[in-house]
Formats: sequence, C-alpha cells, structure tokens
Amino acid sequence: MAGWVLDSREVIRPDPLLRRAKDKVDSLATPRVLGVDDFAFRRGQNYGTILVDLEKHRVLDLLPDREAKTLACWLKAHPQVEIVSRDRATAYAQGIREACPQSIQVTDRWHLLKNLREAIERWFDGKREKIRELIQKSHCEKPSINKELTNQVDAGLSDRQKFRMEQYKQVRRWHEEGLSKRQIHKRTGLHFRTIDRYLRREDCSNWLPGRRGSSRLDVHEGFIKEQLQQPKQTAQKIHQALRTKDCSIGYSVVKACVRRLKTELGLPLSRPSKPFIPNRVPLPSSRSLALNLLQKSETRSEEGTRILEILLSAGSEFQGPIDLTLAFATLLKGKQESAFSEWLQKVEASSVLELKRFAQGLRNDEAAVRAAVTLPWSNGQVEGQVNRLKSIKRAMFGRAKFDLLKARVICNG
Repeated sequence: MAGWVLDSREVIRPDPLLRRAKDKVDSLATPRVLGVDDFAFRRGQNYGTILVDLEKHRVLDLLPDREAKTLACWLKAHPQVEIVSRDRATAYAQGIREACPQSIQVTDRWHLLKNLREAIERWFDGKREKIRELIQKSHCEKPSINKELTNQVDAGLSDRQKFRMEQYKQVRRWHEEGLSKRQIHKRTGLHFRTIDRYLRREDCSNWLPGRRGSSRLDVHEGFIKEQLQQPKQTAQKIHQALRTKDCSIGYSVVKACVRRLKTELGLPLSRPSKPFIPNRVPLPSSRSLALNLLQKSETRSEEGTRILEILLSAGSEFQGPIDLTLAFATLLKGKQESAFSEWLQKVEASSVLELKRFAQGLRNDEAAVRAAVTLPWSNGQVEGQVNRLKSIKRAMFGRAKFDLLKARVICNG
C-alpha cells in the first residue's frame, strides 16, 4: 500500500510525465499488409499520414506530412511490406512505387465508388433540362388533376382556386386508396401540414381555396379606393397617408390590399404578377440522382425508383450511362475482375465524356484497381483509426505537438 502513496511534499512536474509518454513508443514489427491515409493537423492547411497494420488492427506510425518522399523513406526502412492499401492520391502511389515496387497496391473501393458517383453526377448536371422535361411530362400524365373534377368546380373561381380545389380532392382520393401522407407528399410536393388540413376537411362544397379573410384595413378600404383614383398614387404614399390617420398597419399589408383593389378596379399594376404554374414539380439535385442510382434496389425509396424508371424509359440517352454506372458498381462489389476489361472497353467506346474521364483515371492506376476488385483489403479500417486520432487530438484541445500526438495514438492503439 505504501508504494501507492506519494509524499504530499513531492511535486511532480508535467514535463517528466510528457517525456515518459513519449518514451513509451516502441518500434513495432514490419507489417505484411499496410494501410495508408492522410489526416488533418489543421483542415485545409496541414496534413500528416497515418500508417496502419491491417492484419493486427493497430497504428504503426504517423508521418509529419503526406509527401511521396516521406512515405518512400518509411517504406525503405520496412522492405517486408507486401500489400499497401491507399486512397487514389498520386503522391502515395508514387512513394510506394519508388520505395517498394514489388508490393501490391490496392485502391480503396469506397473512393472508387465516390469518384464514380461524382462522374455520373457531373453528367446529370449537363442533362438538367432534359430531366426536368421528363419528370414534368410524367407528372402531367399522372391523374393528379382529374378533368371530371374540373368541370364540377365553380366557374367563378380563379385558376389558382380551381387547382387547389382539385388538388384537395385528389389528395383525399389517394388517401382513400391507401397511400400514406409521406407518399402523397412525394407525389405532390405539398407540405405535411397542408395534407393534414386537406384530410381533416370532410366537405369542401362551400370551401373557396384562397378566399380572403377579414382585415383591419377593411374599415379604410373606401379611403384607399379614393386615393387610387388620384394620379401617381403608390402603396408607399397610401401607407404614409394611413399613418397620418393613426393607422399602424404594416406596409406589406397595405401593399397587398392596394394590389388587390387595383385588380378589382381595373387599374394597371406597377409590376405584373408572375404567372401561376400549377403543375410545378420539384426537381431532384444531380447529387441526389447519383446517390439514388448507386443505392441498392431494396433500400431505394419509392420516389427514387420512380424517377429511375422515368429516366430509363427515355431511351438510350439515359439507358447507356446508367447501365455503365451500375455495371461498374456491381463488378466492384461482386469481385468480378473478368468483367472489368469489358467495362473499360464499353466506356471508352461510349459518348459519355464524364465516364470516359473516370475510366482513363482507372487505366492510369489499373493494377491497383484490379487488386481492389480481387483482394479483400480496403481503407475502411484506416478511416476508423483516423477518427480515433481526431478524438485524441480533440481531447488535448489541439495543443499537442506531433511527437506527443504520435505517442498517444500508437500507445493507445
């Protein structure tokens, strides 16, 4: 017990403790399978390199930068390395070739899928208008607005009111057919609160969508009409005149009232309103289209499946690039090396510039890509070690120097 008790008069300074921590770093055995990745000392400015033994699941070393020559020096001191898993950074590839030309390089599969997603995303960017046209056409062909219902709506309603009345009836019809609120939201783009309101109303025979409620300006309507009959009257001038009458209503309310009364009186508007487009359909982003395409069919959402079917029905313009994208994802996940050469030939013979550039990058690193298709190694474990390094760095409030950070990461690993 006495061995655990320190003299209260003894002062332990922090420097010896830090030296002890740094001295505990032992040289580890050279690994057979090495994982290499970068990490940020300060994001966007300074980066280092982490080296992981993929068979023993432990960090071997940290390097102070991510230069090819630094990695090459480490590999020359550890020539027994047989397999190196890395991302697609050219600096790491160059360093491995210089120091360890006999080793097998393995490109990380996650980065390959990421680069594929970015390539097809850029292709979708160039097809935005065509995609908008296809989705809009498909939406118009759906029975979202029933012509029979249109004839039943009061002819005195405005176009906007007619559309909202028809929309109300269609929402209720879909709900009766068994569609959930989320499915109705995906089909129409309506907010969930709007859908709830439509479903709560049992009868809409006397419901006029968009009708005006009462307003504090109703008592001043006569005064506003008189002002509008005078030349060069604007909403701002009328608002100022109302303030002299001790009316504290905001300018936006007055402006809306002036616009409505001008329409009723047949007076010209200072700025015409934008045309109402009832069949506006939300267009998914190029990124969401690419992510949706690379999802497994069993996890793809109903809306994602519908959009994919719309694009595939457009013919070879979309069928070819989509098939090539799915084919590469399938061969990569299914370890189908025999299909890789055929896929490269198909892409190089196609007219899809974005995929051809992606394929050219694979050609330049073909051996490492083929190893990624056939071998089980990847950088997933290394990414996990990078996350652990970040936690250790944050625990020291980012103030630890490189040697102390290295000691803590290796000793705790």
